[in-house]
Formats: sequence, C-alpha cells, structure tokens
Amino acid sequence: ATTRLLSKRRGAVFQRPANRAVPRAHGARTSDNSPTLSSEIMSAIMDALAAHNTMSNQALESVRVREDLKDVLLGPAELYEALRAKAGQPPRVLW
Repeated sequence: ATTRLLSKRRGAVFQRPANRAVPRAHGARTSDNSPTLSSEIMSAIMDALAAHNTMSNQALESVRVREDLKDVLLGPAELYEALRAKAGQPPRVLW
C-alpha cells in the first residue's frame, strides 16, 4: 500500500510544470531545490500514514479481517515455517 501511494504521489510530482523544469535546467544534485518536492514528500508520508491507520482500524474492528490475515500469514506467507527456521528448528511435516 505504501509503495502504491508513493508511486501515485510520484506521478503527482511529475505533473507539476515547476518540477518538470528542474531536471531540464539543472542536474540531479539540484533537483532537491524543487519548489514543491519537500511538500510532496510530506504529503506522501501523510497519505501512507492515513492508509496504514485505515487498514489497522479495519483489522481491529473485524474478526474476519484478523482471521484472513492469520490465514495469509500461516499459509502463503509461511510465517510458521519462517519462525521455526529462525529458531533453528526444522519444519514439521504433519501427515
């Protein structure tokens, strides 16, 4: 989610004529002098925080969301296996 938000924000930065003019007129080192880059970065951080807060609230308020997260973590994400490997124990085969 964060990557998607940052990518969207990156697109917004490219849309501003003032930001597009900076690379043409100057090198990469002077791009940090873009008139709106700092505010765009701050906006991207705030958007990411809002998205994470929304997702966290959904998980806190919904048993189904928590169960789905658990299913993903124990299934495709292989959390159990990763924890056993980190503890130096071989994965258990349940048959």
